[in-house]
Amino acid sequence: MEPQQTPPTPQTPSQPGVAPAPAGVVQAGQQPAQTVQAASPIQTTQPAQVPTFEQPKKSSALKWIAIAVGGILGLIIVVGLALFLLFDQSKAASNLFMDAITKGDAEKAMKYVSDSEASTREFVVSAASASKGEFELVENEKKDDKAYYLYSLTNATNKYGRTTVEKVNGTWKVSGYVYSASKLAVVPGEAVTEDVTTSSGTSSASCLVDSDFDAIYQEINGSARPSDLSYSKSGEFDLRYTSNVHFLPDSLNFADASLDNDTITAFGNFGTQNSSKQFAIHLSGSVATTAAADLAFANQRADKIKGLLTTQGVEAAKVVVETPKTVADAGGSSGDDAAARAARTVILTIVPKCEAAS
Repeated sequence: MEPQQTPPTPQTPSQPGVAPAPAGVVQAGQQPAQTVQAASPIQTTQPAQVPTFEQPKKSSALKWIAIAVGGILGLIIVVGLALFLLFDQSKAASNLFMDAITKGDAEKAMKYVSDSEASTREFVVSAASASKGEFELVENEKKDDKAYYLYSLTNATNKYGRTTVEKVNGTWKVSGYVYSASKLAVVPGEAVTEDVTTSSGTSSASCLVDSDFDAIYQEINGSARPSDLSYSKSGEFDLRYTSNVHFLPDSLNFADASLDNDTITAFGNFGTQNSSKQFAIHLSGSVATTAAADLAFANQRADKIKGLLTTQGVEAAKVVVETPKTVADAGGSSGDDAAARAARTVILTIVPKCEAAS
């Protein structure tokens, strides 16, 4: 081995004019020399870098107000758009119906009607004649998922028409139409706004009035019509004057010939006395069975009464035979004697087609 050599001792620099101190002696003002040993190299591990995120700034009150206002405006726009689409589509259906019916085109008008029943078709034909002329939309309103449109008419007799429009299988259809010599309410049953065009409300007008029912009520009921019973309104759910005649089982003969003939005569008198008015007499026949094959027999009973009415002078176009019914349609059964007797009948109903001022 090679001998180790002692490294030379470093010399302490001397200050000018001062003799260097002997080894091991520390002069005043000097720090003793320290021996520094070389340290073993230490490896250090840098800490993993942790991603930092900038904290969101607190929203100001003004920002939240702007968001709230924006939400409200958005809701208003959505609701407004929904109403626009409602009235736009229902209005289109109503206007197309009115365009056809005021031109006297009943067949075209039926395309915009909610059903194709024979009684509805008969009414549309009558309404087309009574509404001929020009039309103009006056008011409209939405209520209970229905839209109502009130029009002014240039017809010689009837000055106003009102449609009821509602969705049927996803399509807007006219489910009701009323025409009148006097102004109608936009929504049935509500107050009518003032208008300079009025009607006298007398029997000389084209629409039925309550007094037109006095004679038939007296003739059938044997007493005067109570003043609170009004049968002259044309709204869909308003009261109708109704009576019926009964038949013997499996027969076209009346169960009570005297009584039933008197009822038919009374309706015939009503029809001829009010021949200039806008109305129809609806006949609804039924049978005491549930067999579809027997429905034709119900129609034969209704046709018999129609023949008797027209013989008295009632216009055939004003007598409407409705779709026949079975005992089950009235909630009964053929095994129930009372229900069976009630089902062997034809119901006669007077249906006004327009409204006169009261």
